[in-house]
Amino acid sequence: MADDDRIREFLKLRKQVKDDPKRIAAVIRKWMTSDVPAHKKPKR
Repeated sequence: MADDDRIREFLKLRKQVKDDPKRIAAVIRKWMTSDVPAHKKPKR
């Protein structure tokens, strides 16, 4: 992925966070909890 793509993605995420921080926080929390039992899950 090119750097400008990363920057664009980051700016989009930052705008979403500004619009709806609670939902983003919930999504991040869900990611973290889904990452914890990684050894039980098969690798994707």
